Amino acid sequence: MRAARYALFTEKPFLDALDVCRWETFAAVLGDLLIVAEGLLRSHVAAEQRPRLSEALTACYSAVLAALPPPAHRAHGWGDATDSFVQRFRAASLTEPRTALDVADHSAKRLFDTLPIHISYRELDEEVVYGAVRFRMIAVSAEMQRRFAAAELVRQLLA
Repeated sequence: MRAARYALFTEKPFLDALDVCRWETFAAVLGDLLIVAEGLLRSHVAAEQRPRLSEALTACYSAVLAALPPPAHRAHGWGDATDSFVQRFRAASLTEPRTALDVADHSAKRLFDTLPIHISYRELDEEVVYGAVRFRMIAVSAEMQRRFAAAELVRQLLA
């Protein structure tokens, strides 16, 4: 059984599906972290400058994805993912700042939905996958809070 599990990592259909999962999860996590960043930076921006901050952060999302070579399954680009992110971002920016725990399930769902695992294992793995993503998102958010030089970052984003 163990050898069969590892044999998957030599099969092209599995590797292609895993690549789709990685890319789609990357795009989801990128968006979620930008939503968290907006919440962390919001208090460092005057109310009238918040729209500019939002524009800069949504532009970061598009710029990061555009800077990477398009994956095979995204030959048409990231337009739909960007549109979806912008809608989520706008909604989040109109409420209280979002925490990592608030947004982590979005990334976890995208990961789980694209994860190339057999249907018979999904129920057993769902809680573990969601928990792992929540844990990591909270850890990354804490690291962002420690590393952000918020005033300088806001200045650069608004420039």
